[in-house]
Amino acid sequence: MEIVFETYRSSLLTVIELGIVLGSIGVIVASSMIYAAFSLGITLLSIAFLYLLFNADLLAAAQVLVYIGAINVLIVFAIMLVGPAPLPPSRPLAYRLLCFGVASGLCLPLVLASSEGLWKRAKLEIPGRRAG
Repeated sequence: MEIVFETYRSSLLTVIELGIVLGSIGVIVASSMIYAAFSLGITLLSIAFLYLLFNADLLAAAQVLVYIGAINVLIVFAIMLVGPAPLPPSRPLAYRLLCFGVASGLCLPLVLASSEGLWKRAKLEIPGRRAG
């Protein structure tokens, strides 16, 4: 039964992480500011689900109420109040690929550290308790 629960939890974590990554990419590449705000809402909702998966119910509720319910709605209201901005000139594809490569290279050490299980190897000791 434990294996089934861990498989379910792992697959649910993968779906939530995919929602966070795709929502974040949507914020960056959205053609309109309103679509970027909706993608931000998807990202923040996925983070709230991540909090629920880790049994942090209060953080999940605060995430939904404060960030999605207030901040994201305020952003959408400001976008609708101001109106559409003129589109800036598009950058060449080579420039965008270079920026993506640099950003990916900066994230590579974190991905490698998390995939090697360095987080699990650290032994935490509670002060005042004797190991035994």
